[in-house]
Amino acid sequence: MLTLATNPAYGHRRIALALGVGKKRIRRLMKLYDINPYKRKSRWQKRRDERRPEAVFQNLIKGSFPIVPNVTWVSDFTYLRFNSKFIYLCTFMDLFTREIVGWSLSTRHTKDLVLDAFYDSFQNRGVLPKFVHSD
Repeated sequence: MLTLATNPAYGHRRIALALGVGKKRIRRLMKLYDINPYKRKSRWQKRRDERRPEAVFQNLIKGSFPIVPNVTWVSDFTYLRFNSKFIYLCTFMDLFTREIVGWSLSTRHTKDLVLDAFYDSFQNRGVLPKFVHSD
């Protein structure tokens, strides 16, 4: 006997196949009676999380927001397509003011890109932040 209590993950396709009726009819009835099968979690998701190594450094700025400028700078980079090539852009932003304090462009994605952007930030502001968060 087919019941949703014993098979809560059955969707409209499996129910229609088991009952020998059309999928559209089953979808219409499931919508009418607000029956939603639960979505199964992928068995690979758990394994992927178990293989992920622990973070080497703690995230010290998680959950806390600075109340003064130049305490926390965050960095990110992106790539821009230009003339069928990529140009990489790295920016540093003050987390309090949300202002870009430094940036750098390069045709290569190297550590020098991030260091140049940080140096530009230091030249523009003249002070070093307490925290720097980068990818």
